[in-house]
Amino acid sequence: MGSKEIGVRSDVFSTLYFLFSGEYKEIEMSSIALRVTLPLSISEEDVKLLLAIKLFEVGKVSLGQAAKLAGFSKRAFIDVLGHYHIPVCNYPAEELRREIGA
Repeated sequence: MGSKEIGVRSDVFSTLYFLFSGEYKEIEMSSIALRVTLPLSISEEDVKLLLAIKLFEVGKVSLGQAAKLAGFSKRAFIDVLGHYHIPVCNYPAEELRREIGA
C-alpha cells in the first residue's frame, strides 16, 4: 500500500498551507507546522475536514475558522458536526441551571 505526505504549516491566524502532491495550497488559519504521512486512501479533503472538526471540538478554532479550513459554509459545517455528534455550542449543564435559576 502506498502513502502520501500532507504537510500543514501556518503563521498566527493568517495563513495555513496544505502540502498535497508536492503543492502548497493556502487557507487562512493559525500558527503550526505539521507533516503527516497517510495512506493513499485518505484524501486531502478528508484530512482538512477531520483536522477542522478536531480543532473545533477542542476549542482551538472558531466555527467559522473550522468551516473555512474544511472548505464548507458555516451551515454545512454545522451539519457535518451533527453527523459526528459534536455539539456546536458547548454549554455545561451546571452553568445552564445557574442561569435559569433552577
